[in-house]
Amino acid sequence: MTLSKNKLNERLNNTNTAEAIIVTPILDKTTQVGSCGIDVRLGKQFIVFNENIQDVFSFDIEKGENINVYQDEIVLAIGNPIIIRATAL
Repeated sequence: MTLSKNKLNERLNNTNTAEAIIVTPILDKTTQVGSCGIDVRLGKQFIVFNENIQDVFSFDIEKGENINVYQDEIVLAIGNPIIIRATAL
C-alpha cells in the first residue's frame, strides 16, 4: 500500500495509534516527507558483504566458522554517499 503525503504526515503526527509511523530523526518534514515516501537518513557506519563473496554461501557456527570473514565494516565521513546493492530473489 502506498500512502499519500497527507496520510504519511497524519501517521507521523499521531504516534498513539496502531497505524502510527515513527521515524527518527526527522530533521525537516517539509523536505523529507514526499508525495508517497519518506527520505530517511542512515548513519555513517555499515557492515557489508565482501565484494568477492559468491551469490550463495553458508557457514556453520557450531563448527567455529565466523561470518565476520565474509563481511567488511565501512565508516564514511558525514556527507559521503554509499550505494546499497539490492538483488531480486
